[in-house]
Amino acid sequence: MMDMQTEIRTEELRARHEVLWNHEVPFRQQHNPGLALRTYRAIDWTHRARMEHSDHFAAFLFYWIAFNALYGAETHSDDPEGNWDARRRFFDQLTAIDGGRSVLERLRVLEKQAAALVGNALAYRPDDVPDVEALQGRAARFRNLVRKGRTAEALGRVFDGLNRVRNWLVHGGVAWRSRVMASTLADGTVLLTWLVPTFIETMLAAHDALEWEMPPLTHDFYEERTSAKDIPALDTPALRR
Repeated sequence: MMDMQTEIRTEELRARHEVLWNHEVPFRQQHNPGLALRTYRAIDWTHRARMEHSDHFAAFLFYWIAFNALYGAETHSDDPEGNWDARRRFFDQLTAIDGGRSVLERLRVLEKQAAALVGNALAYRPDDVPDVEALQGRAARFRNLVRKGRTAEALGRVFDGLNRVRNWLVHGGVAWRSRVMASTLADGTVLLTWLVPTFIETMLAAHDALEWEMPPLTHDFYEERTSAKDIPALDTPALRR
């Protein structure tokens, strides 16, 4: 799934981030803190995803967390429309800052995998699968959006499909390494492997073009330093009968 070039990119993104923001100073005290925090979290989760060289299922989830870190907004976690609106706003902002050129170029390279996912029956509930003609139509409409350069709309179609796959995983609707879902997860992971770093790269390159709103705040926002990480080991006591 990975090659050395994509592995190196994570380190390049981290180095770029450290040039733009001082990791010895809280991000909230620096310029564009919303962008700093979103991309910092996303780079870390992308790095974690790339450790899963042989497990598409685990890599998919870590990449999705990285994507969540980029687009996340204050919305009720059980409100799918709120999450959909947040993703749509994110895609609009993302494509506006460079005209969508970087992301569109990546989508064109990934068009085969993306169209396959958009028209994949396995991304739907078994009792709600569109017929073959409808699935083919969705894939064709996606290709048409890419051809016309309508990047935000094309991304919306792709991530609707990815979100349905994500739902299967996080709600326990798929067995780990399910043979039926393996190819679908592989396509989804390839898309996230390339798209998420492209999103981060685009946001960093245009760090002065847009003031990003603060993402949902958790306690890590109040850390005084981000450069040194001391992650404690999980204390797991022996089970007792």
